[in-house]
Formats: sequence, C-alpha cells, structure tokens
Amino acid sequence: MQYDLSGQNSWLRRYERRLALRGVRVTFDPFTYTFNFANPVAASVTVSATIPTDRDSDFFVLAPMVQAFDNAGPPRVAIAIPDHSFQLKLQTSGRLFDDRAVAVTNWFGTAQRPHRLSVPLLIPASSQITMTLTNNVAAAANVFYSLVGVKAFHFPIGGREAEDLRDELGLGAPRQLLQALEQARALQGR
Repeated sequence: MQYDLSGQNSWLRRYERRLALRGVRVTFDPFTYTFNFANPVAASVTVSATIPTDRDSDFFVLAPMVQAFDNAGPPRVAIAIPDHSFQLKLQTSGRLFDDRAVAVTNWFGTAQRPHRLSVPLLIPASSQITMTLTNNVAAAANVFYSLVGVKAFHFPIGGREAEDLRDELGLGAPRQLLQALEQARALQGR
C-alpha cells in the first residue's frame, strides 16, 4: 500500500538517501497511532494520554486526524471542528511541539478536511509522545486523536546491494569510495 505523499515525499526521500549513504535500506509502511483518552472527555476538563511508539521503526507523522462526537446521543452527532486546545510533548527528549496549548485546528484535520503537515514530523523508535488536551466547551465529547503516517523500517545492507541502492537513488558513488568505506567498516569490526 502506498500513500500519495505529495510534498512530504521529498522529505522522506531525503531521509532514505541519507541512510543509503550509511549502508541502510529504508522501507515505509502506513501506520496510525491513536491517543487513548478516557471517553467521554468531560466539559471544561484537561486530560493527558501517552503513546509509546514501537521500537522496531521510526515513525513519520504525515496527517494528524481528529474525530469527535457529542455525548448527548443516541444517535451520536459528529462535531465538525471540536473546540479543544492541546499540546504535544516528546517525553523521551522533553521536546515540545508548541510553546503553549494551541487550537486543534492548528494541527489536526478530519477525514473530510485533511491536514497534511508540510514537513513530516519524525518520532524516533521507542519514544513516548504525550498529548495534553483541554475540552473548552460546556459539554462532554467522545474524541479520537490519531497520528497518521508511515513507519520507517531500517535494514543494513552492504556490498553490491548497497551500490545498487545508491544507483537507484541517484547517489552512485565511485567504486573506490565504496571499497574504502567497506574496508573502514571491516577495520572497525562491523
């Protein structure tokens, strides 16, 4: 399965090329992480949820999505643009993605109105990302916040396969350089 990555594609290709120069092949698989809030999120309340990312791959966020429903149902009624504010934090490094809580519409789109990040957001393998969410309205809501993107799996390669990958990506290094790199790796015991 392939995503239409449009503008994001060039960023992912740069990542792929950078690793190819180090003798690593990258494959991208579609994946979604979803924040698991205790639903419904009560009126005028702040809650937090943490996602532990898998250790098998880096993750690139391409299109954050939100789905929200009122809690008055049945039937459940979708809330087109929830009045929530939030802040994301990468727990493993302490990195904040905003200087303060911001409106959901700054980051998150919906299936009907997608919001694709202009630059994919890299979340390293084995990270924890926390979302602190405030429901700014006087009614409870069932909410689902997802980080839609791709996992980047790394596979070490060497020799002729590494040379073919570099050629495929337009990185064809002279054979002497490749031989020197392999000799250096051999000396380092790799």
